[in-house]
Amino acid sequence: MSGKIKQADSILHNGTIYTVDAHFSVQQAVAITNGSISAVGSNQYILQNYQSANIVNLRGAYVYPGFNDAHCHLLRYARQLGEVQLFGLTSWQAVVQQLQQYHRQNPHLAAIIGRGWDQNLWNPAVMPDKTDLDTFFPDIPVLLTRIDLHAAVANSAALQLAGITHETTIDGGIVHLNQQGQTSGLLIDNAVYFVEQHFPPILPQQFEQLLLAAQHNCHAVGLTSLTDALVMQPDLKVLFTLQNKELLKIKINALILGTDENLAYYFESGKQKTPYVNAGSFKFFADGALGSRGAWLLEPYTDEPATGGLQLLPETDFVNKLKAIYQHGFQVATHAIGDAANRFVLEAYRKVLPTKNALRWRLEHAQILHPKDLPIIGQYNIIPSVQPIHATSDMYWVKNRLGNRINHAYNYKTLLHTAGLVASGSDFPVEPINPLLGFYAAVSRKDVSGFPENGFRAHEALTRIQALKSMTIWAAYASFEEQEKGSIEPGKMADLTILDTDLLLHNIENAPKAKVLGTMVNGRMVYNAGLD
Repeated sequence: MSGKIKQADSILHNGTIYTVDAHFSVQQAVAITNGSISAVGSNQYILQNYQSANIVNLRGAYVYPGFNDAHCHLLRYARQLGEVQLFGLTSWQAVVQQLQQYHRQNPHLAAIIGRGWDQNLWNPAVMPDKTDLDTFFPDIPVLLTRIDLHAAVANSAALQLAGITHETTIDGGIVHLNQQGQTSGLLIDNAVYFVEQHFPPILPQQFEQLLLAAQHNCHAVGLTSLTDALVMQPDLKVLFTLQNKELLKIKINALILGTDENLAYYFESGKQKTPYVNAGSFKFFADGALGSRGAWLLEPYTDEPATGGLQLLPETDFVNKLKAIYQHGFQVATHAIGDAANRFVLEAYRKVLPTKNALRWRLEHAQILHPKDLPIIGQYNIIPSVQPIHATSDMYWVKNRLGNRINHAYNYKTLLHTAGLVASGSDFPVEPINPLLGFYAAVSRKDVSGFPENGFRAHEALTRIQALKSMTIWAAYASFEEQEKGSIEPGKMADLTILDTDLLLHNIENAPKAKVLGTMVNGRMVYNAGLD
Protein backbone atom coordinates (compact mmCIF):
# COMPACT_ATOMS: atom_id res chain seq x y z
CA MET A 1 0.00 0.00 0.00
CA SER A 2 1.40 3.38 -1.00
CA GLY A 3 0.33 6.67 0.59
CA LYS A 4 -3.10 7.98 1.48
CA ILE A 5 -6.20 6.23 0.15
CA LYS A 6 -7.78 8.32 -2.60
CA GLN A 7 -11.49 8.83 -3.23
CA ALA A 8 -12.86 7.73 -6.62
CA ASP A 9 -16.32 8.11 -8.09
CA SER A 10 -16.23 4.55 -9.42
CA ILE A 11 -14.01 1.50 -9.27
CA LEU A 12 -14.24 -1.38 -11.72
CA HIS A 13 -12.29 -4.48 -10.71
CA ASN A 14 -11.93 -8.21 -11.28
CA GLY A 15 -11.88 -7.90 -15.06
CA THR A 16 -9.54 -8.20 -18.01
CA ILE A 17 -8.79 -4.65 -19.12
CA TYR A 18 -7.17 -4.15 -22.52
CA THR A 19 -5.74 -0.67 -22.10
CA VAL A 20 -4.50 -0.25 -25.72
CA ASP A 21 -1.71 1.89 -24.30
CA ALA A 22 1.73 2.10 -25.92
CA HIS A 23 2.65 -1.33 -24.51
CA PHE A 24 -0.82 -2.86 -25.05
CA SER A 25 -0.79 -3.75 -21.37
CA VAL A 26 -3.54 -5.81 -19.76
CA GLN A 27 -4.80 -4.85 -16.30
CA GLN A 28 -7.53 -5.91 -13.84
CA ALA A 29 -9.04 -2.75 -12.37
CA VAL A 30 -9.60 0.94 -13.01
CA ALA A 31 -10.45 3.92 -10.78
CA ILE A 32 -12.52 6.79 -12.21
CA THR A 33 -12.89 10.33 -10.87
CA ASN A 34 -14.71 13.32 -12.40
CA GLY A 35 -15.32 11.43 -15.61
CA SER A 36 -11.68 10.57 -16.25
CA ILE A 37 -9.39 7.68 -15.45
CA SER A 38 -7.46 8.15 -12.21
CA ALA A 39 -5.51 4.90 -12.27
CA VAL A 40 -5.45 1.49 -13.88
CA GLY A 41 -3.67 -1.56 -12.47
CA SER A 42 -4.06 -4.80 -10.60
CA ASN A 43 -7.03 -5.51 -8.34
CA GLN A 44 -4.76 -5.25 -5.33
CA TYR A 45 -3.24 -1.91 -6.32
CA ILE A 46 -6.56 -0.19 -7.14
CA LEU A 47 -8.50 -1.52 -4.15
CA GLN A 48 -5.71 -0.70 -1.71
CA ASN A 49 -5.16 2.83 -3.01
CA TYR A 50 -8.71 3.92 -3.92
CA GLN A 51 -12.10 3.77 -2.28
CA SER A 52 -15.52 4.50 -3.73
CA ALA A 53 -19.21 4.21 -2.96
CA ASN A 54 -19.63 2.69 -6.42
CA ILE A 55 -17.51 -0.46 -6.76
CA VAL A 56 -18.38 -2.67 -9.72
CA ASN A 57 -17.27 -6.30 -9.71
CA LEU A 58 -16.73 -7.11 -13.39
CA ARG A 59 -16.81 -10.86 -12.60
CA GLY A 60 -14.25 -11.62 -15.27
CA ALA A 61 -15.73 -9.40 -18.00
CA TYR A 62 -13.52 -7.83 -20.67
CA VAL A 63 -13.00 -4.06 -20.85
CA TYR A 64 -11.85 -2.11 -23.89
CA PRO A 65 -11.46 1.57 -24.71
CA GLY A 66 -14.86 2.82 -25.83
CA PHE A 67 -15.49 1.71 -29.40
CA ASN A 68 -15.20 4.55 -31.93
CA ASP A 69 -16.83 4.22 -35.37
CA ALA A 70 -14.49 6.22 -37.62
CA HIS A 71 -16.98 6.57 -40.47
CA CYS A 72 -20.73 6.33 -40.19
CA HIS A 73 -23.88 8.38 -40.68
CA LEU A 74 -25.61 8.83 -37.33
CA LEU A 75 -27.85 11.65 -38.54
CA ARG A 76 -28.97 9.65 -41.55
CA TYR A 77 -29.47 6.59 -39.34
CA ALA A 78 -31.64 8.59 -36.95
CA ARG A 79 -33.84 9.91 -39.75
CA GLN A 80 -34.08 6.41 -41.11
CA LEU A 81 -35.60 5.15 -37.86
CA GLY A 82 -38.70 7.12 -38.85
CA GLU A 83 -38.87 5.66 -42.36
CA VAL A 84 -39.81 2.37 -43.98
CA GLN A 85 -37.03 -0.23 -43.73
CA LEU A 86 -36.14 -2.20 -46.86
CA PHE A 87 -32.92 -3.89 -45.71
CA GLY A 88 -32.44 -7.55 -46.58
CA LEU A 89 -35.52 -7.88 -48.80
CA THR A 90 -34.79 -10.48 -51.45
CA SER A 91 -36.99 -9.24 -54.29
CA TRP A 92 -38.44 -6.05 -55.71
CA GLN A 93 -41.89 -7.53 -55.12
CA ALA A 94 -41.09 -7.79 -51.40
CA VAL A 95 -40.09 -4.12 -51.43
CA VAL A 96 -43.41 -3.10 -52.96
CA GLN A 97 -45.35 -5.25 -50.47
CA GLN A 98 -43.45 -3.65 -47.58
CA LEU A 99 -44.38 -0.21 -48.90
CA GLN A 100 -48.03 -1.13 -49.22
CA GLN A 101 -48.13 -2.39 -45.64
CA TYR A 102 -46.33 0.75 -44.40
CA HIS A 103 -48.78 2.98 -46.26
CA ARG A 104 -51.77 1.16 -44.77
CA GLN A 105 -50.30 1.70 -41.30
CA ASN A 106 -49.50 5.37 -42.01
CA PRO A 107 -52.29 6.58 -44.32
CA HIS A 108 -51.89 10.28 -43.53
CA LEU A 109 -48.25 10.67 -44.61
CA ALA A 110 -47.60 13.38 -47.19
CA ALA A 111 -44.71 11.34 -48.66
CA ILE A 112 -43.04 7.95 -48.27
CA ILE A 113 -39.29 7.55 -47.85
CA GLY A 114 -37.72 4.11 -47.71
CA ARG A 115 -34.14 3.00 -47.18
CA GLY A 116 -31.97 -0.02 -47.75
CA TRP A 117 -32.91 -1.96 -50.90
CA ASP A 118 -30.12 -3.85 -52.60
CA GLN A 119 -30.64 -5.31 -56.07
CA ASN A 120 -27.70 -7.66 -55.53
CA LEU A 121 -30.02 -9.69 -53.26
CA TRP A 122 -32.59 -10.13 -56.04
CA ASN A 123 -32.89 -12.59 -58.90
CA PRO A 124 -32.40 -11.12 -61.43
CA ALA A 125 -30.11 -8.50 -59.88
CA VAL A 126 -31.38 -5.54 -61.90
CA MET A 127 -31.98 -1.97 -60.81
CA PRO A 128 -35.67 -1.12 -60.25
CA ASP A 129 -37.82 1.42 -62.04
CA LYS A 130 -40.93 3.41 -61.13
CA THR A 131 -43.56 1.26 -62.90
CA ASP A 132 -44.90 -0.55 -59.83
CA LEU A 133 -44.55 2.55 -57.66
CA ASP A 134 -46.73 4.52 -60.08
CA THR A 135 -49.29 1.72 -60.12
CA PHE A 136 -49.67 1.40 -56.35
CA PHE A 137 -48.80 4.97 -55.31
CA PRO A 138 -50.05 7.26 -58.08
CA ASP A 139 -50.65 10.31 -55.88
CA ILE A 140 -48.14 10.27 -53.00
CA PRO A 141 -44.44 10.96 -53.63
CA VAL A 142 -42.23 7.90 -52.99
CA LEU A 143 -38.43 7.89 -52.79
CA LEU A 144 -36.55 4.66 -52.00
CA THR A 145 -32.80 4.91 -51.42
CA ARG A 146 -30.42 2.05 -52.11
CA ILE A 147 -28.42 0.59 -49.22
CA ASP A 148 -25.28 2.55 -50.25
CA LEU A 149 -27.18 5.90 -50.21
CA HIS A 150 -25.84 6.63 -53.72
CA ALA A 151 -28.85 5.49 -55.75
CA ALA A 152 -32.62 5.67 -55.42
CA VAL A 153 -35.83 4.95 -57.26
CA ALA A 154 -38.63 7.54 -57.27
CA ASN A 155 -42.18 7.42 -58.54
CA SER A 156 -43.63 9.97 -60.95
CA ALA A 157 -45.20 11.98 -58.13
CA ALA A 158 -41.77 12.43 -56.52
CA LEU A 159 -40.12 13.36 -59.82
CA GLN A 160 -42.88 15.88 -60.47
CA LEU A 161 -42.46 17.33 -56.96
CA ALA A 162 -38.78 17.94 -57.74
CA GLY A 163 -39.47 19.22 -61.25
CA ILE A 164 -37.51 16.42 -62.92
CA THR A 165 -38.28 15.49 -66.53
CA HIS A 166 -36.50 13.50 -69.21
CA GLU A 167 -34.62 16.69 -70.11
CA THR A 168 -33.25 17.32 -66.60
CA THR A 169 -29.49 17.24 -66.11
CA ILE A 170 -27.86 17.39 -62.67
CA ASP A 171 -24.14 17.93 -62.09
CA GLY A 172 -22.63 14.86 -60.47
CA GLY A 173 -25.81 12.87 -60.86
CA ILE A 174 -27.74 10.75 -63.34
CA VAL A 175 -31.47 10.78 -64.13
CA HIS A 176 -31.90 7.45 -65.88
CA LEU A 177 -34.10 7.21 -68.94
CA ASN A 178 -35.93 4.13 -70.20
CA GLN A 179 -35.87 2.78 -73.75
CA GLN A 180 -38.63 5.20 -74.71
CA GLY A 181 -36.49 8.15 -73.61
CA GLN A 182 -38.62 8.90 -70.53
CA THR A 183 -37.56 8.99 -66.89
CA SER A 184 -37.30 5.47 -65.49
CA GLY A 185 -37.36 6.66 -61.88
CA LEU A 186 -33.79 5.52 -61.19
CA LEU A 187 -31.54 8.24 -59.78
CA ILE A 188 -27.79 8.16 -59.10
CA ASP A 189 -25.76 10.27 -56.62
CA ASN A 190 -26.53 14.02 -56.78
CA ALA A 191 -29.85 13.31 -58.50
CA VAL A 192 -30.93 11.48 -55.32
CA TYR A 193 -30.04 14.44 -53.10
CA PHE A 194 -31.80 16.82 -55.50
CA VAL A 195 -35.09 14.96 -55.09
CA GLU A 196 -34.66 14.53 -51.33
CA GLN A 197 -34.45 18.28 -50.86
CA HIS A 198 -38.01 18.67 -52.18
CA PHE A 199 -39.55 16.25 -49.66
CA PRO A 200 -41.20 17.60 -46.49
CA PRO A 201 -38.53 18.25 -43.81
CA ILE A 202 -38.58 16.39 -40.52
CA LEU A 203 -39.72 18.48 -37.56
CA PRO A 204 -36.90 19.47 -35.13
CA GLN A 205 -38.60 17.92 -32.08
CA GLN A 206 -39.18 14.67 -33.93
CA PHE A 207 -35.57 14.66 -35.13
CA GLU A 208 -34.32 15.12 -31.56
CA GLN A 209 -36.31 12.10 -30.41
CA LEU A 210 -35.02 9.99 -33.30
CA LEU A 211 -31.46 11.04 -32.48
CA LEU A 212 -31.88 9.98 -28.88
CA ALA A 213 -33.19 6.60 -30.04
CA ALA A 214 -30.20 6.29 -32.38
CA GLN A 215 -27.86 7.21 -29.53
CA HIS A 216 -29.34 4.44 -27.38
CA ASN A 217 -28.77 1.95 -30.18
CA CYS A 218 -25.15 3.08 -30.41
CA HIS A 219 -24.60 2.61 -26.68
CA ALA A 220 -26.20 -0.84 -26.85
CA VAL A 221 -23.50 -2.02 -29.28
CA GLY A 222 -20.66 -0.45 -27.29
CA LEU A 223 -20.12 2.77 -29.23
CA THR A 224 -18.96 5.77 -27.21
CA SER A 225 -17.67 7.88 -30.11
CA LEU A 226 -18.19 8.15 -33.83
CA THR A 227 -17.42 10.23 -36.89
CA ASP A 228 -20.53 11.33 -38.76
CA ALA A 229 -19.34 11.54 -42.34
CA LEU A 230 -21.95 14.00 -43.68
CA VAL A 231 -23.06 16.90 -41.51
CA MET A 232 -24.75 20.19 -42.41
CA GLN A 233 -25.02 23.34 -40.30
CA PRO A 234 -28.66 22.71 -39.22
CA ASP A 235 -27.62 19.23 -38.01
CA LEU A 236 -24.95 20.74 -35.78
CA LYS A 237 -27.52 23.06 -34.25
CA VAL A 238 -29.63 20.06 -33.26
CA LEU A 239 -26.59 18.33 -31.75
CA PHE A 240 -25.64 21.42 -29.75
CA THR A 241 -29.26 21.74 -28.58
CA LEU A 242 -29.18 18.16 -27.26
CA GLN A 243 -25.82 18.82 -25.63
CA ASN A 244 -27.14 21.97 -23.93
CA LYS A 245 -30.05 19.91 -22.60
CA GLU A 246 -27.46 17.39 -21.28
CA LEU A 247 -29.05 14.68 -23.41
CA LEU A 248 -26.18 14.08 -25.82
CA LYS A 249 -24.09 11.21 -24.44
CA ILE A 250 -22.12 10.07 -27.46
CA LYS A 251 -19.09 11.89 -28.81
CA ILE A 252 -19.46 13.03 -32.40
CA ASN A 253 -16.71 14.07 -34.77
CA ALA A 254 -18.56 15.94 -37.51
CA LEU A 255 -17.37 15.98 -41.10
CA ILE A 256 -19.02 19.10 -42.49
CA LEU A 257 -20.04 19.03 -46.15
CA GLY A 258 -17.59 21.26 -48.02
CA THR A 259 -20.03 23.65 -49.65
CA ASP A 260 -19.05 27.25 -50.34
CA GLU A 261 -21.46 28.40 -47.64
CA ASN A 262 -20.09 26.01 -45.01
CA LEU A 263 -16.49 26.89 -45.82
CA ALA A 264 -17.20 30.62 -45.54
CA TYR A 265 -19.03 30.16 -42.22
CA TYR A 266 -16.30 28.10 -40.54
CA PHE A 267 -13.44 30.12 -41.96
CA GLU A 268 -15.06 33.06 -40.16
CA SER A 269 -16.15 31.33 -36.94
CA GLY A 270 -13.33 28.78 -36.61
CA LYS A 271 -13.40 25.18 -35.40
CA GLN A 272 -15.93 24.14 -32.77
CA LYS A 273 -14.88 21.70 -30.03
CA THR A 274 -17.05 20.82 -27.05
CA PRO A 275 -17.11 17.76 -24.77
CA TYR A 276 -19.44 15.94 -27.17
CA VAL A 277 -19.11 17.63 -30.58
CA ASN A 278 -15.96 18.16 -32.62
CA ALA A 279 -16.44 20.20 -35.82
CA GLY A 280 -13.15 20.92 -37.54
CA SER A 281 -13.18 18.89 -40.76
CA PHE A 282 -14.66 19.28 -44.23
CA LYS A 283 -16.07 16.41 -46.28
CA PHE A 284 -16.11 16.00 -50.06
CA PHE A 285 -17.33 13.28 -52.41
CA ALA A 286 -15.07 12.36 -55.33
CA ASP A 287 -17.33 9.61 -56.69
CA GLY A 288 -20.30 7.39 -55.94
CA ALA A 289 -20.56 3.77 -54.80
CA LEU A 290 -19.51 0.49 -56.37
CA GLY A 291 -22.86 -1.28 -55.92
CA SER A 292 -24.68 1.29 -58.06
CA ARG A 293 -21.73 1.62 -60.49
CA GLY A 294 -21.16 5.21 -59.46
CA ALA A 295 -17.62 4.55 -58.20
CA TRP A 296 -15.17 6.23 -60.59
CA LEU A 297 -12.80 3.72 -62.21
CA LEU A 298 -9.70 4.14 -64.33
CA GLU A 299 -11.15 1.61 -66.79
CA PRO A 300 -14.82 0.75 -67.50
CA TYR A 301 -16.76 -1.68 -65.33
CA THR A 302 -16.17 -5.30 -66.27
CA ASP A 303 -19.91 -6.02 -66.15
CA GLU A 304 -20.96 -2.68 -67.71
CA PRO A 305 -18.33 -1.56 -70.27
CA ALA A 306 -20.38 1.49 -71.23
CA THR A 307 -19.58 3.26 -67.96
CA GLY A 308 -16.63 3.97 -65.73
CA GLY A 309 -18.62 5.63 -62.95
CA LEU A 310 -18.98 9.25 -61.90
CA GLN A 311 -16.53 12.05 -61.19
CA LEU A 312 -18.34 14.27 -58.69
CA LEU A 313 -15.71 16.99 -58.17
CA PRO A 314 -14.32 19.43 -60.76
CA GLU A 315 -10.54 19.38 -60.33
CA THR A 316 -9.83 23.13 -60.32
CA ASP A 317 -12.63 23.93 -57.88
CA PHE A 318 -11.61 21.09 -55.58
CA VAL A 319 -7.94 22.10 -55.48
CA ASN A 320 -8.85 25.74 -54.85
CA LYS A 321 -11.04 24.72 -51.93
CA LEU A 322 -8.27 22.52 -50.56
CA LYS A 323 -5.84 25.44 -50.70
CA ALA A 324 -8.24 27.64 -48.73
CA ILE A 325 -8.88 24.89 -46.19
CA TYR A 326 -5.15 24.32 -45.79
CA GLN A 327 -4.60 28.03 -45.16
CA HIS A 328 -7.24 27.99 -42.43
CA GLY A 329 -5.87 24.83 -40.78
CA PHE A 330 -8.88 22.56 -41.14
CA GLN A 331 -8.83 18.83 -41.81
CA VAL A 332 -10.13 17.38 -45.09
CA ALA A 333 -11.87 14.02 -45.56
CA THR A 334 -12.81 12.89 -49.07
CA HIS A 335 -14.99 9.97 -50.11
CA ALA A 336 -13.15 7.91 -52.73
CA ILE A 337 -14.21 4.40 -53.76
CA GLY A 338 -12.89 3.79 -57.27
CA ASP A 339 -9.25 3.73 -58.32
CA ALA A 340 -9.73 6.84 -60.48
CA ALA A 341 -11.35 8.68 -57.57
CA ASN A 342 -8.57 7.71 -55.17
CA ARG A 343 -5.91 8.82 -57.66
CA PHE A 344 -7.76 12.11 -58.24
CA VAL A 345 -7.99 12.84 -54.51
CA LEU A 346 -4.41 11.86 -53.71
CA GLU A 347 -3.07 14.00 -56.56
CA ALA A 348 -5.19 16.94 -55.38
CA TYR A 349 -3.93 16.51 -51.81
CA ARG A 350 -0.36 16.36 -53.10
CA LYS A 351 -0.78 19.70 -54.87
CA VAL A 352 -1.65 21.38 -51.58
CA LEU A 353 0.05 19.56 -48.71
CA PRO A 354 3.71 19.59 -47.76
CA THR A 355 5.26 16.17 -47.27
CA LYS A 356 5.21 14.67 -43.76
CA ASN A 357 2.67 17.24 -42.57
CA ALA A 358 0.66 16.96 -39.34
CA LEU A 359 -2.76 17.82 -40.77
CA ARG A 360 -4.09 14.24 -40.94
CA TRP A 361 -6.14 14.64 -44.10
CA ARG A 362 -8.29 11.58 -44.63
CA LEU A 363 -9.17 9.27 -47.49
CA GLU A 364 -12.67 7.95 -46.75
CA HIS A 365 -13.17 4.34 -47.91
CA ALA A 366 -9.87 4.07 -49.84
CA GLN A 367 -11.53 1.06 -51.38
CA ILE A 368 -9.78 0.50 -54.72
CA LEU A 369 -6.27 1.90 -55.19
CA HIS A 370 -3.87 1.35 -58.04
CA PRO A 371 -0.52 0.27 -56.54
CA LYS A 372 1.32 3.22 -58.11
CA ASP A 373 -0.82 5.63 -56.03
CA LEU A 374 -0.10 4.04 -52.65
CA PRO A 375 3.19 5.87 -51.91
CA ILE A 376 1.42 9.24 -51.80
CA ILE A 377 -0.46 8.10 -48.69
CA GLY A 378 2.72 7.61 -46.69
CA GLN A 379 4.56 10.58 -48.15
CA TYR A 380 1.82 13.03 -47.15
CA ASN A 381 0.67 11.39 -43.90
CA ILE A 382 -2.82 10.70 -45.23
CA ILE A 383 -5.09 8.58 -43.06
CA PRO A 384 -7.00 5.73 -44.74
CA SER A 385 -10.47 5.60 -43.18
CA VAL A 386 -11.79 2.15 -44.09
CA GLN A 387 -14.83 -0.05 -43.49
CA PRO A 388 -13.71 -3.69 -43.21
CA ILE A 389 -17.26 -5.01 -43.38
CA HIS A 390 -17.58 -3.64 -46.93
CA ALA A 391 -15.16 -6.33 -48.10
CA THR A 392 -17.33 -9.16 -46.82
CA SER A 393 -20.56 -7.49 -47.94
CA ASP A 394 -19.31 -6.92 -51.49
CA MET A 395 -17.34 -10.14 -51.98
CA TYR A 396 -20.27 -12.03 -53.54
CA TRP A 397 -20.49 -9.74 -56.59
CA VAL A 398 -17.45 -7.46 -56.68
CA LYS A 399 -15.43 -9.69 -59.04
CA ASN A 400 -18.16 -9.14 -61.65
CA ARG A 401 -17.73 -5.36 -61.31
CA LEU A 402 -13.93 -5.23 -61.27
CA GLY A 403 -12.48 -8.36 -62.82
CA ASN A 404 -8.78 -8.64 -61.96
CA ARG A 405 -8.84 -5.18 -60.35
CA ILE A 406 -10.20 -6.97 -57.30
CA ASN A 407 -6.51 -7.44 -56.41
CA HIS A 408 -6.35 -3.70 -55.71
CA ALA A 409 -9.48 -3.59 -53.54
CA TYR A 410 -10.15 -3.83 -49.78
CA ASN A 411 -6.40 -4.04 -49.08
CA TYR A 412 -6.47 -3.01 -45.44
CA LYS A 413 -3.19 -4.65 -44.45
CA THR A 414 -1.43 -2.93 -47.34
CA LEU A 415 -2.95 0.41 -46.37
CA LEU A 416 -1.89 -0.09 -42.75
CA HIS A 417 1.69 -0.77 -43.76
CA THR A 418 1.65 2.22 -46.10
CA ALA A 419 0.13 4.74 -43.68
CA GLY A 420 1.20 3.30 -40.33
CA LEU A 421 -2.42 3.10 -39.20
CA VAL A 422 -5.98 2.75 -40.43
CA ALA A 423 -9.13 4.16 -38.84
CA SER A 424 -12.04 1.76 -39.24
CA GLY A 425 -15.77 2.28 -39.18
CA SER A 426 -18.96 0.64 -40.34
CA ASP A 427 -20.59 3.22 -42.65
CA PHE A 428 -23.87 2.48 -40.88
CA PRO A 429 -26.71 2.55 -41.89
CA VAL A 430 -25.18 1.27 -45.14
CA GLU A 431 -23.96 -1.63 -42.97
CA PRO A 432 -25.20 -2.81 -39.56
CA ILE A 433 -24.47 -0.55 -36.60
CA ASN A 434 -22.62 -3.21 -34.56
CA PRO A 435 -18.84 -2.45 -34.59
CA LEU A 436 -18.03 -6.05 -33.66
CA LEU A 437 -19.13 -7.13 -37.13
CA GLY A 438 -16.43 -4.88 -38.58
CA PHE A 439 -13.85 -6.22 -36.14
CA TYR A 440 -14.75 -9.76 -37.17
CA ALA A 441 -14.64 -8.91 -40.88
CA ALA A 442 -11.25 -7.21 -40.53
CA VAL A 443 -9.68 -10.22 -38.83
CA SER A 444 -11.47 -13.18 -40.43
CA ARG A 445 -12.41 -11.72 -43.85
CA LYS A 446 -15.56 -13.89 -43.62
CA ASP A 447 -19.28 -13.25 -43.32
CA VAL A 448 -21.10 -14.28 -40.15
CA SER A 449 -21.90 -17.69 -41.62
CA GLY A 450 -18.16 -18.39 -41.92
CA PHE A 451 -17.99 -17.97 -45.71
CA PRO A 452 -15.61 -18.29 -47.43
CA GLU A 453 -13.83 -21.00 -45.50
CA ASN A 454 -10.37 -19.50 -45.91
CA GLY A 455 -11.48 -15.87 -45.95
CA PHE A 456 -11.95 -13.37 -48.79
CA ARG A 457 -8.47 -12.29 -49.89
CA ALA A 458 -7.36 -13.27 -46.39
CA HIS A 459 -3.78 -12.10 -46.89
CA GLU A 460 -5.15 -8.55 -46.43
CA ALA A 461 -6.63 -9.29 -42.99
CA LEU A 462 -5.70 -7.25 -39.92
CA THR A 463 -4.47 -8.84 -36.73
CA ARG A 464 -6.76 -8.65 -33.71
CA ILE A 465 -4.60 -5.98 -32.08
CA GLN A 466 -4.57 -3.93 -35.28
CA ALA A 467 -8.33 -4.25 -35.68
CA LEU A 468 -8.92 -3.17 -32.07
CA LYS A 469 -6.57 -0.20 -32.45
CA SER A 470 -8.34 0.83 -35.64
CA MET A 471 -11.62 1.26 -33.75
CA THR A 472 -10.11 2.86 -30.64
CA ILE A 473 -6.79 4.74 -30.53
CA TRP A 474 -6.31 5.08 -34.30
CA ALA A 475 -9.90 6.25 -34.77
CA ALA A 476 -9.28 8.86 -32.05
CA TYR A 477 -6.04 9.90 -33.77
CA ALA A 478 -7.94 10.42 -37.04
CA SER A 479 -10.01 13.12 -35.31
CA PHE A 480 -7.12 14.69 -33.32
CA GLU A 481 -8.53 13.27 -30.07
CA GLU A 482 -5.95 10.64 -29.10
CA GLN A 483 -4.90 12.67 -26.04
CA GLU A 484 -8.38 12.42 -24.51
CA LYS A 485 -9.65 8.99 -25.54
CA GLY A 486 -8.84 5.81 -27.46
CA SER A 487 -6.97 4.04 -24.65
CA ILE A 488 -7.48 3.35 -20.95
CA GLU A 489 -4.80 5.50 -19.33
CA PRO A 490 -4.71 7.98 -16.42
CA GLY A 491 -5.87 11.42 -17.48
CA LYS A 492 -8.02 10.23 -20.38
CA MET A 493 -11.79 10.29 -20.28
CA ALA A 494 -13.41 7.14 -18.91
CA ASP A 495 -14.99 5.90 -22.13
CA LEU A 496 -15.23 2.12 -21.81
CA THR A 497 -16.88 -0.80 -23.56
CA ILE A 498 -17.43 -3.94 -21.46
CA LEU A 499 -18.05 -7.30 -23.15
CA ASP A 500 -18.59 -10.90 -22.12
CA THR A 501 -16.05 -11.96 -24.78
CA ASP A 502 -12.28 -11.73 -25.10
CA LEU A 503 -11.77 -10.31 -28.59
CA LEU A 504 -8.04 -11.00 -28.43
CA LEU A 505 -8.02 -14.63 -27.29
CA HIS A 506 -11.43 -16.28 -27.75
CA ASN A 507 -12.34 -17.95 -31.03
CA ILE A 508 -12.80 -15.19 -33.61
CA GLU A 509 -16.14 -16.72 -34.58
CA ASN A 510 -17.43 -15.55 -31.17
CA ALA A 511 -16.80 -11.87 -31.90
CA PRO A 512 -20.04 -11.09 -33.81
CA LYS A 513 -22.05 -12.74 -31.01
CA ALA A 514 -20.33 -10.95 -28.13
CA LYS A 515 -22.70 -9.33 -25.65
CA VAL A 516 -22.21 -5.74 -24.52
CA LEU A 517 -22.53 -5.79 -20.74
CA GLY A 518 -21.93 -2.09 -20.26
CA THR A 519 -21.00 1.13 -22.03
CA MET A 520 -19.46 4.03 -20.15
CA VAL A 521 -19.01 7.62 -21.40
CA ASN A 522 -17.11 10.14 -19.28
CA GLY A 523 -17.34 7.79 -16.32
CA ARG A 524 -21.12 7.46 -16.55
CA MET A 525 -22.72 4.11 -17.32
CA VAL A 526 -24.98 4.96 -20.28
CA TYR A 527 -25.87 1.32 -21.01
CA ASN A 528 -26.00 -1.56 -18.55
CA ALA A 529 -27.03 -5.07 -19.51
CA GLY A 530 -25.45 -7.30 -16.94
CA LEU A 531 -23.24 -5.44 -14.48
CA ASP A 532 -23.92 -5.13 -10.74
